[in-house]
Amino acid sequence: MTLAQTIVDEIIKQVETAIGNDVNGDGIGIFDISGHVVSLEVSKTGERQYIGLDDTKGNRFYIRLNGSVTESRITGGSKRGSCGTEDRTRIPMKLVAQHFCEDPKKLLEGYKRALYRVKLPKRFDDFAMQYTRINPASMNPIPWDVFAAETKKDPSELKSMMQIVSVDFILEYQYNYADDCPTINIC
Repeated sequence: MTLAQTIVDEIIKQVETAIGNDVNGDGIGIFDISGHVVSLEVSKTGERQYIGLDDTKGNRFYIRLNGSVTESRITGGSKRGSCGTEDRTRIPMKLVAQHFCEDPKKLLEGYKRALYRVKLPKRFDDFAMQYTRINPASMNPIPWDVFAAETKKDPSELKSMMQIVSVDFILEYQYNYADDCPTINIC
């Protein structure tokens, strides 16, 4: 997931730039056991930061896991990496945006346009990337639906004037080790 985090960091940076207006992004988020969206990363104190919907934080978005990560080995090709591994990873994700604007359709269109125009590098850390794609899956422009799905609360509890939209996508990439097999420091 370190490679996925690096890719998501790049996606967030480019979406922030494309949207502008002092928009901030967070990711990779997950649901914790109480249904809150928190960071996948754990702090030194063993806690995960809340990154979910919060109308006190202004215009922002986050990207969270939206299902199981699948990884498979690509066979039949010639060895391209020095380790000989060439894998395909598919990660279902959801971008959730909150914004104080009047039209959720325009908000959704802006985030879709920014997300699908992201240009990802051909190399991250010690990995050579092949066929990195952001594939559209679905979208939701209905604020109370997205609110209920993301907070696990009744939609009638949405009292804010902010618009909330979501875009589901599949982050898919193929990679191999570009140089010598790196030593992985687990902790």
